[in-house]
Amino acid sequence: EAESIRALDVIAGRFERSIRQGLQEARPVITDVLSVFSTFTEFSTKTNFTKEHILKVIEEKQAILQSFDADETAYQTRMAAVYLMGAGTMLELIEKDQRTIRNEIHGIRLGELLFLGTPFEVMQAIKNDIVAAIPEGIPLIMGLTNGSGGYAPDQTTLDGAAKKGTYE
Repeated sequence: EAESIRALDVIAGRFERSIRQGLQEARPVITDVLSVFSTFTEFSTKTNFTKEHILKVIEEKQAILQSFDADETAYQTRMAAVYLMGAGTMLELIEKDQRTIRNEIHGIRLGELLFLGTPFEVMQAIKNDIVAAIPEGIPLIMGLTNGSGGYAPDQTTLDGAAKKGTYE
């Protein structure tokens, strides 16, 4: 926990410096262009987990949370709550034999600024691909907007996690 706090302090300092620099270099946006879009898209869940595996995870995480000495400030307890939410969603998908989920992707164009929103925590490599595919404008990819659909990991992240046995 102490290491995480120190890391967050470093990240916060970098963020503050970048915001201050951005404000110093900011220029007015004068435009008569405003457009919006919204579309619902089906996304693959691509899970290889079995119902038995998910039930085991749920049982393990519930045991942590229901323990007499469960401490909500402990990392293990907080992560158990996070895993339980995800496992519950995965169990629903497995029980329905649902291989896709429907989520909204939306955007706002204000002059050269493009605000693109997705309900996923989008990995940086995917954001880079999106930015590279946009021929003009300044794209800002925003994750976890209009809901929380889970992770959108890139293939490199998935391959590395598979080797380590992490990142369910």
